[in-house]
Amino acid sequence: MKIKTYKYILNTLLRVAPFFAESVLDEAIRKAGHTIDSVSAGEMLKILNSEVLPKLSKQKDFLTDSLILANTSTIQTDINNEILIFEGPLKENLPENYTVLDLQDLGFIKRLKDTYLTTVREIQIEDNIFKVSISPIFDPNKKIIGTLSTITNLSLQREIEEEIIHYSESLRREIEARIEAEDELKENQSLLFHSSKLVALGEMASGIAHEINNPLASIKLSIDLMKKLRDRDLLTEEKVEKETKSQLELIDRISNTIISMRKLSRPSDDDGTKFLSVKQVINDVLTLSCEKFTLNDIDIRFDETKEDILIYAQETQLGQVLINLINNAFDEIYDQFQDPWIEIDWNEGQEFSYIMVTDCGLGIPNKSIEKIFNPFYTGKIEKGGTGLGLSISSQILKSHQGHLYVDSDFPNTRFVISLPRKRSEN
Repeated sequence: MKIKTYKYILNTLLRVAPFFAESVLDEAIRKAGHTIDSVSAGEMLKILNSEVLPKLSKQKDFLTDSLILANTSTIQTDINNEILIFEGPLKENLPENYTVLDLQDLGFIKRLKDTYLTTVREIQIEDNIFKVSISPIFDPNKKIIGTLSTITNLSLQREIEEEIIHYSESLRREIEARIEAEDELKENQSLLFHSSKLVALGEMASGIAHEINNPLASIKLSIDLMKKLRDRDLLTEEKVEKETKSQLELIDRISNTIISMRKLSRPSDDDGTKFLSVKQVINDVLTLSCEKFTLNDIDIRFDETKEDILIYAQETQLGQVLINLINNAFDEIYDQFQDPWIEIDWNEGQEFSYIMVTDCGLGIPNKSIEKIFNPFYTGKIEKGGTGLGLSISSQILKSHQGHLYVDSDFPNTRFVISLPRKRSEN
């Protein structure tokens, strides 16, 4: 892992434990048999979760959120293309004599006349990959008076994702050689479940950061606006009420994102079987994963007006199954269709409840349907596929006395989750 990655993780820890964070982090790295030069991003993630954060448990939630946001910077410009606000780690890595033109050339900001809509893109500068979101700022008359750039360094995230993919591929090769040994396969079942969840959460990482960063930037902008109005004696009660309502809605959005993330990332052993709202489970999954579909112009069809149903299941495990299915759908239709879409629907029969995940694909050949639920069978090796997702999803539903199958009679590609109905005591 690069020294600069170690430094910004350490700086984040120092915010809440200034006197002993460095000694705790360094001791944990040494205990794991590494140095700050040799430890990989994936190993650092394990060390933080198993050694460092438990010792700083009172600040664990703050540290987790801070590590997500630690590499995010914001730049606000005014109507004259001058910089009003520049905050975050990016500023520290620029030459002292940088200019507005330098930032424009790098793609971190735009001239006012070039900013009409929000744009999101990735920029690579040497070893760093930045996600840059540039939005216009409007006055009450809807006139553009500046721009707001949110810049996130994705380098560590990509490094972690690559390690997860590399780990999953190594795991696939290792266990494939022992596939005939039934006892060995059972011993590794827990590891396979955990690997699949890591891959799914890694694919959602950018969506989680987006769902937190953008509302935070908007809240900060709203506060700055009220300060300026107050200084000019233009701040009315009506304006305060309007801005406060907007800020509270954004705070609720962040809170819902964190709640969804905790639901889907907690250990399955801590999650008992209970009655669940199908709508809520689907909403939790889409909250964390919808950004990549939006950015790639994939239409997510989910009818929130449809009557809800209750199903009896483990929330974390059912969420994992849905994540696997919609991620698989994304991989199959991405860049393959002119107007791609994915639909999530549900209904009830006399004995079973059903959740259907359908995409615009043309179905799965019958000869492949028999194989896709086998461990390590994958058609996505070049995309980092491990062949574990559908196999694990099928096992999860079998443990619920349910089933996962392909609806071959439907004209598009459709996977169906079936779970036995159970009467609620209420």
